[in-house]
Amino acid sequence: MKLKELNDETFFETVKNSEKLVIVDCYSPKCAPCEVLAPIMEKFAEEFPQADFYKIDVVENYKVMKEFGIFSVPCILFFKDGQLQSEVIGLYPENTLRLKIQAMLEA
Repeated sequence: MKLKELNDETFFETVKNSEKLVIVDCYSPKCAPCEVLAPIMEKFAEEFPQADFYKIDVVENYKVMKEFGIFSVPCILFFKDGQLQSEVIGLYPENTLRLKIQAMLEA
């Protein structure tokens, strides 16, 4: 399942208004690890329908990058009730990320 793309204009409203866990893949188009992570995140979007999955190009969307201090990608942000709860910076094994998502859903 393709992740919905956010931008500086849609990001904050989307995160604030969701009643589900929101998981955002922050990426750069020229980032090789980001390209590896993308299909994994798409798989997770199908595997965990109880969460909303999005992606955002932080090069094109400076407000989000600045607001959350994103200096390294890939970076996965986890939001509940409109508030940042956790983040994962860098590329991790698929099962490690799966366990993180499961833990965030149970929290």
